[in-house]
Amino acid sequence: MCEEKRRLLTEYEAATQAYFRAMNELRAKMGTSPKAEYDQLFKATEAAHTISEIKRAALLKHVQEHKC
Repeated sequence: MCEEKRRLLTEYEAATQAYFRAMNELRAKMGTSPKAEYDQLFKATEAAHTISEIKRAALLKHVQEHKC
């Protein structure tokens, strides 16, 4: 595994873990938190999801381009 792929994989794993943490927090607060807090958690979860998808795309692009 090349260093760039290793770096991209580490970033993707970290982003995915952050997304799952955000999802779990959102799920835990569902139905028990004020709407404003829920909306904020929802936006944070969506942002974490977007970041994880960006990191995934970068990893896949690297693998496709460099065949590693």
